[in-house]
Amino acid sequence: MPVALIGVSHHEVTLPELEALSRRAEGVAPAILRTCSPDVTGAVLLSTCNRVELYVEGPDGRRAAAAASGFFAEHLAEDVPEHGLPEPLIDADAARHLFSVASGLESMVVGEDEIAGQVRRAVASARTERTVSPALERLFQGAATAARQVTATTGLGAAGRSLVTVGLDLVEETDGPLAGRTALVIGTGSYARVVHAALERRGVEERMVFSLSGRARRFADNHGGEAIGQAALLDVLSNVDVIITASGAPHPVLEADMLAAATADRSAPLPIIDLALTRDVEEEACSLPTVRVIDLDLIAQHAPQEHGRALAAARTTVLEAVDDFSAREAERTADAVVIALRSMAAIAADAEVERVRRRSGDALADQVHESVRRVVREILHVPTARSRELTREGRLDEVEHAVQVLLGLDVRGNATDPSASA
Repeated sequence: MPVALIGVSHHEVTLPELEALSRRAEGVAPAILRTCSPDVTGAVLLSTCNRVELYVEGPDGRRAAAAASGFFAEHLAEDVPEHGLPEPLIDADAARHLFSVASGLESMVVGEDEIAGQVRRAVASARTERTVSPALERLFQGAATAARQVTATTGLGAAGRSLVTVGLDLVEETDGPLAGRTALVIGTGSYARVVHAALERRGVEERMVFSLSGRARRFADNHGGEAIGQAALLDVLSNVDVIITASGAPHPVLEADMLAAATADRSAPLPIIDLALTRDVEEEACSLPTVRVIDLDLIAQHAPQEHGRALAAARTTVLEAVDDFSAREAERTADAVVIALRSMAAIAADAEVERVRRRSGDALADQVHESVRRVVREILHVPTARSRELTREGRLDEVEHAVQVLLGLDVRGNATDPSASA
C-alpha cells in the first residue's frame, strides 16, 4: 500500500491559513499527477473547514511523499509558516489518520457527523477527475467502513454533535428555542443539506434559502423551504430570526453595509452562524452592535468533550479497522511471491503433461494433467499461506529472499522455467 498523506488541519494552523490553502486547493489532484508523475500515480484531495489534506499513491510511498510535499509547499502552502507543515504520513500511518478523520476523532467537534460524508465526496470527486488509484480507492472505502463501525458500535457523537449543532446551541442559549421561528440558509451545497435538516429537527417553522449560484429554487424543491432571490434578501435579513451561511463563495456574501442597513431597527442582535471556511460574513460586520456572528473559531471554543469511554471505544475501533485493512493490503503485496510460485509449478506441470502426451497420447495426458494439478495445489498450499502470513508481519523481504535462494525465483521478474534444463 504505497500511499502518503501531506496536509494540515486546525491542529497545526489557524483558520485563516486554512482558508488561504482551501482557496488554492481546487484542481490540485490533477495538477499533481501532471507535475509529479511517475512518482505520484494517484491523488485524492480532502478539503474541509477543518483540514486541507492530499492523499497520494506512487510506486514507492516515500518517493511519492517527497514529491507531493514539494508540490504542496510550492503551490498551496506559501502562506503557512514552515513549522505549521507536519511531516508526511506514509502507508499505515496515513491510513490510521484518515480512518480517525472519517470517524470524527480529529474534528473540532469530536464525533461530528458531517466529516464521513465529506470523505465520501472527496473520493467521488477524485473518481470524476480520474485521479483516484486502486490503493487510494481501497483506503477511502476502508475509512468509510471504519466510520460506520464507530457510529454503530461506540456511541461517539450519538447526540448528533456537529458544527451546525454547536452553533445552533449557542444561538438558543441567548435567544431561546428556535422552534416555531424563522431561519435563512445561505448556500445550497452538501453542507446546506445538513443545516436544513438540523433546523427541521429543531422545529424551525419557516426555512428560507438563498444562493448566489441561482440554485436556491431547486434546493427548496428537493429539501423544502422557500427560495428567495436577491431582490428579497434585504427584507428577509431585516426580519429573520437566525441566519446560517455556508456558501463556499470566494468572497463575503453578507457585507457590513448590507447588514447594518437590514438590522438598524432590530431590538436584539441578529445571530449569524458562519460555517464557511472562506468566510461569508464580512469581517467589519462582526463589530456591528446589531449583529452577533458565531464563526468556526467560536464554535471550536464551545465544542463539547465527548464521553471518555465512547471516545476510547471509538479509538480502539479505528485501530482495529486499520490493523485489518493493513493486513489485507499486506496480503496483496505477497501476490508477487504467490504468482511466482504458481507460475513455476505450472510450467513444470505443463512440461510433464506434454512429455506424457508425446509418449502415450492425449487420453493419458489428460488424466495426468488433473492429477498433477491436484498435487501442485496441495504442495503450494502451505508456502502460499506462510508467505501471506509473513507478509502481514512485515517480513516480505525475507519471503522474497527465501524463494530466490531456495527456488531460484526472481519474484519481481519472471519465474525460472524448469523445463529449460530438462
